[in-house]
Amino acid sequence: MTPILKQMIDSFSEHQCSILAAQEVPREHTDRYGIVQGEKLTADLVKITGLMEKPHPTVAPSTLAAAGRYILTSSIEEFSAWLKARGLLIPPEL
Repeated sequence: MTPILKQMIDSFSEHQCSILAAQEVPREHTDRYGIVQGEKLTADLVKITGLMEKPHPTVAPSTLAAAGRYILTSSIEEFSAWLKARGLLIPPEL
C-alpha cells in the first residue's frame, strides 16, 4: 500500500491544486470528525464542495472524514474566504 503522503504528492503533481487527505469512517462516528461533501471524480479523488464539522450521523453528507493532512496552494485564500462567509472559520485573536 502506498503511504498517504506519497499519494497526496502524486495527486498534487497531477492536478496542481490543494489536496486534503480523507478516510472513510463508520456513519455512527461522523459526529467525531469534519466530514467532506463532494463530487467523486475517480475511485480515490473527490472534488470538495463542502465540509461539515462533526455532523450528526443522520445529516452527515458522507462518511468521508478529513484526516488532518493537507497540501495547500495559494488558492487557499479563496477557500478561507469561502469558510469565513459560512461562519466556519474564526480568525485568531490578535
